[in-house]
Order: sequence, then structure tokens, then C-alpha cells
Amino acid sequence: MTNETLTIDWNFGNECALKCNYCNVELHDGANPFPLADKFCPAFDHLIGQTRAFSRVNLEFSGGEPTQSTSLQYVILSNTDDRVKFKLVSNGQAPVMWWKLIAYKLYALTLTYHLHTDLEHFKRVVTITRRHGLKIFVAITPDTWAAGIAAYRELRALHTDVDLQLLYSNFTRGNDQYLKYTDDQWSVYYAEKGIDVKNLQQVEQTIEFKRVNHLNNYYGHICWAGVTQIIIDNFGYVYRGWCKSNGHMGNMFDQSFRIDSRPKPCPKIQCKNGFDLQARKSEGSWGIA
Repeated sequence: MTNETLTIDWNFGNECALKCNYCNVELHDGANPFPLADKFCPAFDHLIGQTRAFSRVNLEFSGGEPTQSTSLQYVILSNTDDRVKFKLVSNGQAPVMWWKLIAYKLYALTLTYHLHTDLEHFKRVVTITRRHGLKIFVAITPDTWAAGIAAYRELRALHTDVDLQLLYSNFTRGNDQYLKYTDDQWSVYYAEKGIDVKNLQQVEQTIEFKRVNHLNNYYGHICWAGVTQIIIDNFGYVYRGWCKSNGHMGNMFDQSFRIDSRPKPCPKIQCKNGFDLQARKSEGSWGIA
């Protein structure tokens, strides 16, 4: 067994009861439902078998809304492999008892508060889960700014790690165009982030700016995505990263996935995904140190 950690980002399905109008329909229309236990449990066992070489496995589940999956709750609660640690990305709308049952099994949790949901319920969930690596975002749109700031303040009084989440108008379609926030709203956002707006232009946060200025360009660099981290899509296919370069590595549900210990050269002129950016890269192109 190595002393390395494998991080897995599993986009588990696209069922979500909220159906927010600022969220792309492909993320909540239920076209790719969460797998039932008779399909998911063997896939999970296969995954654990493929990761025996790692001293720790960080398994992150997103959706959709993963707490709507009964099979996921069962697998997390019944897991006995101490190497395997769980993280959820959730809207926090599952019943309070759901969180009480599962919170102790989580090493991390990302909750996003949506303004059309019950803030008091969300706060109860925060109270239950705040000792488990909790990160909170408050999704805020230009037309809900005042209500969003008020909710943000209430949550900041309850938990320290809370951020405003400004939204893209082309979410999942490039993520380089924000909704039409006013200059005053941007000023509030930057002030809350502790950023000096005199030294930062809004455009510098966009993918387009990074592409034009050749930032995050790892073309030809050796990339450890697929070695120390992998992603799994709605259909169970395993890829090195969300760029889905170099083809898939097999499928979790038919148990054709095999772990690979060999890093690959990056074929992309820009790394666009935050998860993929976390992977180790060589310092020079084509593996040159």
C-alpha cells in the first residue's frame, strides 16, 4: 500500500427536487436517475477493490441532489473500510434525521443555500454538520440580492466558512459569463472576499480571460489526473478528469474499470475544471522538469 490519497469525484445522477431556474435542466431533469442498491453496491465494492493500493480514498458525491438516493445512504452507513472517507455536495434539503444518521461518516460537506428553500431547516442542518468539514455557499442572483445578503449574514453568524456564490448565465456551457450583477453588487462581493477591487478586474475571473492570456495551459505537461484523482459520470464511466481526455478508463457498473498508475501528457490548451486543476502537473511541457 502506498501512502497516497486517491480523490474521486462521482457525479452520481441528475435527480433534484429543487429544479432551480438558474441551474441547467440537464442537472435536475432526472434523465439519469440514481442507481438502485442492486446496481450501486456491486459497483462500490468493485471500486474499493481497485483502490487497495491507496492509504486513503476521498469519495465525493454530487448530482443532482445525492441525498435523494437511498442506495447512497445505505452504502455510506454500511461501509467498514476505514480508508474510505465520504464528502457530499448538497442543497441541504434532506430531512434532519437523514443528516443526524450520516453526518459522522463525512470528512467534508459542501452545502448550498437556495433562497426559495426553508432557511430555518437549512440552519438546523448546519448545526448538525458544522463539525464535519462544512463549507457553505449562498446562491445569489441580481434580483434576489437583498434577501441573499440577509441569509448570508444569518449563516455567517452560525458558521464561519460561508461564501456568496455569484452565478453564471451560461452555467455548464463555458462558465465565463456571469448574470448581470451591478457594480455595487460586485463591490459588496469583493469586499466580503477581502479583495481590493482596485487591483482586480472582474473579467480576470473568467475562463475566456485565462484562455486569451494562456493561463492554466498545461498542453504537453505530464498530468497525474487519472492516477491520484478520477471522476465518474452519471453513467458510471470513469475518466481521468472532467476534460475527459484520453478516453474513459472503463465503467463502474459493468466492473470494467481498472486503476492506472501511469500519468499522461495533457492534450488540452487550457485546463478549465477546478477539480482537474488540483491534479499534479509536471513543471515543463512534455514532462520536462
